[in-house]
Amino acid sequence: SFMQTIKSFTPATTVILQWLVWRKYFEWRIWASLIPIVGGILLTSVTELSFNMFGFCAAMVGCLATSTKTILAESLLHGYKFDR
Repeated sequence: SFMQTIKSFTPATTVILQWLVWRKYFEWRIWASLIPIVGGILLTSVTELSFNMFGFCAAMVGCLATSTKTILAESLLHGYKFDR
């Protein structure tokens, strides 16, 4: 269940990666929508009874990998029209 909680951090890591690596800019509303997501995940992580730093880091690496895959898939499929 903890992995699923951390996996819900994927939208935030996707936005942060696009901003840091690919210099894509987002509206303030997108950044504001990430505040409750990040806050909830931090609250859940701190109150996790069986918290393990190695497990947390492994889950974050998985989250970053998922975000990178999403960004690369979007950039590779950009321009293709599938509704023909």
